[in-house]
Order: sequence, then C-alpha cells, then structure tokens
Amino acid sequence: MVFKSKHARTFKLKIAIPTRNDGEPRTFSTGCTIKAAADDVERMVQRMKGARRWEALEAIFDGALTLPEVYDAETRGTLTERLAELRDVDLDPLVTEWATRANAKYVRQVRRLIVEGERFPASRFRRKTVSEFLAGLTCSGPTKNRYRAALSVFAKWLVEREVLESNPVRDVAMQKERSPRMVWMTWDESWKVAKAAPKPYRALFALMAATGMELGVALRVKTSDVDFAERTVHARGSKTTWRNRVVRCELWAIAELATAAGDSIGPVPLFLGIGYKDALDTFKSAQQAVGLSGHRLHDLRHTYAVNALKKGYKAQTVAHQLGHKDATMVTRVYGRFVPDATDYQANAATKKVTKGSRKAGGKRA
Repeated sequence: MVFKSKHARTFKLKIAIPTRNDGEPRTFSTGCTIKAAADDVERMVQRMKGARRWEALEAIFDGALTLPEVYDAETRGTLTERLAELRDVDLDPLVTEWATRANAKYVRQVRRLIVEGERFPASRFRRKTVSEFLAGLTCSGPTKNRYRAALSVFAKWLVEREVLESNPVRDVAMQKERSPRMVWMTWDESWKVAKAAPKPYRALFALMAATGMELGVALRVKTSDVDFAERTVHARGSKTTWRNRVVRCELWAIAELATAAGDSIGPVPLFLGIGYKDALDTFKSAQQAVGLSGHRLHDLRHTYAVNALKKGYKAQTVAHQLGHKDATMVTRVYGRFVPDATDYQANAATKKVTKGSRKAGGKRA
C-alpha cells in the first residue's frame, strides 16, 4: 500500500523481492503527488511480482533505474529496451582500463570514437559503426588505417575479456596505402650532414643513420644503453614488443656517441633537452649546409636500410634494426637494393669514412 510520510511531497511504496536485500522490503518513492497515480504504480509492481518479472525490480533495488523511470518505460512500452541497455556493457570505463597498458597514441585514436565520459554500449561497437566512423575522419587513407589498427587492438582486448564474441574491426576494409616514401642518402652523405650539425645533434643524426633507429626512440637513449665495446645500443621502442630491441651501430657513428656521452656513467640521457621540432629544424639546416635538400629526418631510417642491404646485410638483420617483426616489409620496400656481386665493392668515400672513424671509435672502446 502506498503511503505518504509527514512533510513528504510524493507517495512512497515498500517493495520486497526474493532476489534482493534478503527478501526484506525497501522503501522507494513513486514520484507521484496524487494517490490515484501512486496506486497505479503499486499495481504495476504487483503485476511484475506476480509474473516473476524480477529484472526491472532488481534494477530499482540496484539503483540503475528509479521506480518512476520503470513505470514510465512500462507505460510507453520501452521497458524491454531500457533493460537491454542496462545489460549492455559500457565501453567507456573499459577504454580507461585498457589505456593503462595500451599505446598512448592508440588510446587517443580509440577515444575519437568512444568519447571519455559518455556511455558507449558494446552493442554499438559493430562493423557498420567502425566503418562509418573511419569514413567520417578528415585525414588521409593511411592515417585512417592507423585508427583502424587502434580500434582492432582494443577490440581484440575486449574479446579476451569476453566482452565481445569476435573482433568486428577485422571485417572493416582498409584504405589504400600510398607507396612508401623512398628518399635516402649514402652513409657518406649522412655523415657529412651529421658533421654539419652542432653537438649533440651531430651524435643524434649519426645514431639514427647508423642504426635505423626512430627519432622518438633515439631521443630516449641513455649512456647506459650504449655498449661502446660491442657497438650496440638498446633502442627502447614501445609501439610493439619487437620495437624494444638492441641494435648494432656502425663504427663511424660510435665515436660521436662517445663524445656525446663524455664522462657520464649510468642512465644519463644523451640528448637531454632536444625536442622533435629542434631536431627537425637542425637537420634541415645541416643538410642545406652541405648542399643537400629534400631529405626528412625520418629518411635516415631509409638511409640505414638501403645502405645496410647494399653492404650485404641480411634482410632479417635489417628488419631487427628497424624494429620490424620479420623481414616481410624490408623485402617488399627495400628488396631492390639487395646487392649483386658488384655491389659488394665498397666505394672509396665509404672506406675513408670508416677508416677515419675506426681510430676514434677504437680509442673509446
């Protein structure tokens, strides 16, 4: 029976169900100020109890819905849909949980679809939704593929958590990729550009050209990451597990790393204070100083790959240096640079650079 407490504005109702609160009754507001309307709410509750429709009443006990919300939805015939929404997992907090272990760039890309603080039911995370989202992005096709990859990684995690039965992103078509940019220097040219740059940029550019290391990873290199005797550097990439690798450094660049390290011992950053824009601007100025143009700093990865293959390095070795999972991409992108017999003949300029650097590098080791 509905009742109204002293000074209360609305009528209340005590409800007891066997699946909550140990069967003991709890008091809920009907939201009605007129008794006849409150009586109608009570009749709805009694019908649900008689039909053993516990889900809506459980939602009231759990605080997911109020008694007036259940009554309004039942009256409009939308209660089934409201209850289905409650059963549907909200992906917003799951993105937050996934973000603690995921690549930060992937998280930002997923958040373009699943906006932080807004409910996003798992049932919406379908192939059509992802396809429409990607189509609506105002970026290039290859960039859309990066968004697709981020969403696919998140979907795979949801499958592992048994939130989804399958990964809906796998069936979304990829955009056509552009042919990869292929601009590179000889190692002799890259060394000239490095020498034209002030310290410590000189060591940074030499390191990238002599190892194939990415700029972001190179900027994180510490003195303790370099083994001058073995000529190796720990590249602490985080994009994938194979981006965290130990790479071999060409002898002619080791001397510059030794100069940049100085007397530092331990985990001291080699390139402290250098930002991305500073590095890009300095590289542009350095190449202009030696009469070169049209090269981007990222082209030093191409420079390493092409020169290493022309020198006779195995494709798998080059793939490891670049942080690739296997040699597939190296073979596809750089396969034409795999040498024939005549390419094994080092040119005089390279010999000169190597000879001059060996003496300096040997002294440090």
